[in-house]
Amino acid sequence: MDYIEFIKKENLCVKIHYNNKVRLITNKKNIEKLISICEKYGYERIDSSCYLEDFIKEIIRDYEKYYQRKKNSLKIYNLVYDGVNLIRNHPKISKTIMAMGTLTALAVVNPFGGKDIESPAIEYEVSNESINIKKESSNIIEKTSDNTTKEEIDTMLNEDVSEFNFTYDNKNIDNLQRVKEYQDIFIKYANMYGLDYNLLMAIASQESGGYHYDLLNTPAIGMMQIERSAFINREITAYNHEDGKDETFLVTDLALNDLESNIKIGAMLLQIALEASDYNIPLGVQTYNFGTGYINDALNMCASLTGVPKEKMKNNMEELEWLDYREFLNVGDPKYVEHVFSFLPNNEKITVKNRAGQEISLRVCNEIEKMRNI
Repeated sequence: MDYIEFIKKENLCVKIHYNNKVRLITNKKNIEKLISICEKYGYERIDSSCYLEDFIKEIIRDYEKYYQRKKNSLKIYNLVYDGVNLIRNHPKISKTIMAMGTLTALAVVNPFGGKDIESPAIEYEVSNESINIKKESSNIIEKTSDNTTKEEIDTMLNEDVSEFNFTYDNKNIDNLQRVKEYQDIFIKYANMYGLDYNLLMAIASQESGGYHYDLLNTPAIGMMQIERSAFINREITAYNHEDGKDETFLVTDLALNDLESNIKIGAMLLQIALEASDYNIPLGVQTYNFGTGYINDALNMCASLTGVPKEKMKNNMEELEWLDYREFLNVGDPKYVEHVFSFLPNNEKITVKNRAGQEISLRVCNEIEKMRNI
């Protein structure tokens, strides 16, 4: 049976049951957009603890259009980006002017628009634990959320997890299968350094495609693509959660060439990048690719042009203005976060730990994968 389920406890979330698949929506803006679409089809009020069974195909169709416009917006961004690439080496054009020009162009031609993204605020009225939904000229079958276990709902609704939504069609997803051949090693060092092993494997999938021994005579070495010139004969220090203290490791040619040591070094460097980013996971992942110096350049440029304080961007994983300034640095992979995250289990949270053992989580949502599953 196809239906949309609204569940309200401390937060509101939505489950779309369609074509024998279930999609969970927890992002507030996406929920509000879905609510506005439901209201379009005659529902006077959308609240919680209920199901919508009428007009399900029409609602899903409109929701797909919503994401299609989002994809079109991204295409326009890429067109502007390609245009900027043609002039980026011109000696008389500063990077700051280029950044301002790109953002101005996006504001002018973006068909998606802020009003289309953010639907009007919706008021939720709770009466005990059950809410009625009214619809003109039709009866709505009220149900409880008994199809979902109480434990599942409690886990889902009691979590306050930031979301990272992006759009990227990964053509190299097979890389992950090669990396998974060494999953036990990734789990070992992820646990040791307070990382999510899926995140560590996703980085390896993007960096080397799961190949290690074919990449020993290149500037970046092995599975985790460690830059030899930057780290050879250098000591790196990370916090070992199993020992409860800092651990220092000397990076040598022998260590870089050894598969397990290469993964260990990559795990230590990822923790160092996360710590430098105040455990902002998207920022830490991009730092793994850029290095702290260049990522600070992106943050500083963004802060100067948008007025968003640098510390606010670091302390809030949903402050993502800095993403638009990566391509102006002419280093690394300006879409590294999206490329890495596209190897993660979609719409599931990843969790890392800081030195105090506190868990920091992020839910990663690739909109292309969502649309495939809807």
